[in-house]
Amino acid sequence: NSTSILVSWRQNNSLISVMF
Repeated sequence: NSTSILVSWRQNNSLISVMF
């Protein structure tokens, strides 16, 4: 599922997300 990819991407880039 593409949703799983989005979730994993967010988890792997959680630190980057905090910067934004």
